Amino acid sequence: MSAQRVDLSNVMNSVIQKKLDDKILELIDLAAKNQYDENLENYIKIAKKNNFKSELEMLYEIGCDLALEFLKTNKEKKTAEQLREQKERNLEDYLVNPVNLAKIEKGLKFEERQAELDSGRIDIRAKDQNNKTVYIELKTGYDSPKDLFLQIGKYLGASKENDRIFFVAPEIKPEVYYGLKQIDIDNKLSIFLVNENKENYEFKIIGDEHFANQPVKNIQWDKVAKVRKEKMEKEKKSTIVKIKGNKNYLKNIMDMNKDDKDNKDDNTPEYLREEEKQKLPDWFNKFTSDYLVKLASGDMEVNQKDVLASEKKSLKKLILPHKLKSVLREHESHYKWFIHSKELNELVLEYGLLNKKTNNDNKGLLALCLAEEIFERYRPGFIDAMKKFSGEIMNIDAKFKGDVDEIITNLEKHYKENEKILQEIKKDKELNKIALGIKSLKNSNSELEDKIVNAYAYNLSFVDARMSNEFMKIKIVRTKKLASICKELALAYLFWNFVDESLESVGEEKKGKDNMVYITPNSLHNLIAIDSHHYASLLNFLKSDREEAGVDILEGLDLKVLVPNGSDFLELKGYVKNIYEIFEDNNLERENIKNEQDNNYVVVNLKEEKYLDIINAVYHTENGFKNCMFTNDMKKRVEYFAEDVVGLSLPEERIKLLTDSLKSFKLMRRFRHREDCCNEKELPFRNFFDDIMVNYVRKDKMPGTDDLEKLYKNNFNNSN
Repeated sequence: MSAQRVDLSNVMNSVIQKKLDDKILELIDLAAKNQYDENLENYIKIAKKNNFKSELEMLYEIGCDLALEFLKTNKEKKTAEQLREQKERNLEDYLVNPVNLAKIEKGLKFEERQAELDSGRIDIRAKDQNNKTVYIELKTGYDSPKDLFLQIGKYLGASKENDRIFFVAPEIKPEVYYGLKQIDIDNKLSIFLVNENKENYEFKIIGDEHFANQPVKNIQWDKVAKVRKEKMEKEKKSTIVKIKGNKNYLKNIMDMNKDDKDNKDDNTPEYLREEEKQKLPDWFNKFTSDYLVKLASGDMEVNQKDVLASEKKSLKKLILPHKLKSVLREHESHYKWFIHSKELNELVLEYGLLNKKTNNDNKGLLALCLAEEIFERYRPGFIDAMKKFSGEIMNIDAKFKGDVDEIITNLEKHYKENEKILQEIKKDKELNKIALGIKSLKNSNSELEDKIVNAYAYNLSFVDARMSNEFMKIKIVRTKKLASICKELALAYLFWNFVDESLESVGEEKKGKDNMVYITPNSLHNLIAIDSHHYASLLNFLKSDREEAGVDILEGLDLKVLVPNGSDFLELKGYVKNIYEIFEDNNLERENIKNEQDNNYVVVNLKEEKYLDIINAVYHTENGFKNCMFTNDMKKRVEYFAEDVVGLSLPEERIKLLTDSLKSFKLMRRFRHREDCCNEKELPFRNFFDDIMVNYVRKDKMPGTDDLEKLYKNNFNNSN
């Protein structure tokens, strides 16, 4: 009976292999047409499960070719956009000359290029012969008429009653012309054709007669006008202050606090007098108010409105230590950004980053492509954000392509400066008295007083700034690691620090914020978990060793992490530093973490226990795992070996026999130096684990130490 089962199994195996071969031929035909089969990932799993080595190699090669073609197409698209941007800059340079500007309309006088409007920058501002302001928008091409309508609509809405808007482009299609006229409710807009003639340009104003004999697409103009009207009304109600110019995709979340400007008194802190429009950010107020409610009574029955009113009054009088101000300012700079959700949402959905069918191992490649496209699209705003991120001490020109080394240098410098200040604050006896005073006030039954607010605000600010700086250190190490592999990948990782939270909010409407996505984590351990997921995903894309920043390659594997409850990150395969260590390093009470965990987070094991046991057994030495010299392929083979063993669902006692033998064998002893792990030894290394699986594990036998020694000698002696 058993023989019949074996024969049947072999027959089924042959049938599956034949079917897979046929499917590979279809995939090759699709790849030649730059088309992709969504089931490619499943075919790879089938090949791996059945140990079809040649089919597996072909499938990997097909996937690689598709990825390279994807990058090539993306690069060509970026090149076309760059060429278009350069043409627009050349036209703008030409019109800066007053003589040339008058070619558009007689009497025009140049005033300013990249002029500011509430809705962003427009290419040129001028005055006509009647002294009316004229804003000129230049286009040498456009992809989407809809986006163009929205852009010009914003300019029309942001301009004053008597202002004029000129739109200049080399080609105007009928549907674009009539669409622009439809949104021009106040008749402010004039449309011009431009023709480039070597180094000169010719301009011609156009009207309805220009399109008298041209067909017009059937466009629902009433809907266009309705969308524009609703958008303008929404923008008027919005209290968001927009960053000017090319940074119009970014938003400044700092409320300008006009009331405080008019009602300042002698108790106003020095740092608020220096920057009249600054106020403590939302995350600070939220943390403080939550704590004050608990501090006042020990439960949540206190009237929170009264507490918040008292807190607001007290924070106006709060005078922070001088040394702490610079730390707070730097810390706040990480939380000051909005990014326009519409374009970002479209890109994220287009690249399939949130698609559950997308393999986690492919997300690194997709993230890189997405980041490259966003760098080009939002480059000016990203540069400004990056300057904030590195302490505004970088010197980057408008043609910034990403000098990662310079970014790392400045991040390290800023980290050291912050650390020095934080250490000085920590040693300050007077400030320590304030921090210690919180404990005595905690048990007080007296009414909430200003000194409670001041004491806690200081303590919270210091702890939060300290933790933020520690996390900056982690990001520096990770950026260095990625930059050593691929500088573009390092830039992609840095970009995630600005968009990570927004990816979870794709498609969600944020009322009162013009559909903007607020880029800030709910708490630091949330941020670290998400950041670590992105970091591991980018490493996986390159099949790099998954060395965790600041944590040894294996020491980090056996950890549990806190991740947002109910999020996609429950499937984390990253290698995350133990969050408790960070909180303990900064004297944060463990019970606070527990409360956070109970409400919003769940504890997740990153790997199955059996998988970890096998990995740890392979890497076991007397001195730990500090000096692993394996190549990336060797490490990957160890992981495949562990996955294969776990996939057989063997009893725990059989797994223990295997791990005991591997620990006693001490494979790591034989690879003490890098020259012991040369490429020519990767094949016998793989064969060594293949033999363990074929000759022992799959036959439900576990090798002893002597058996492992024989297998090792057979493979490596034959290779020499």
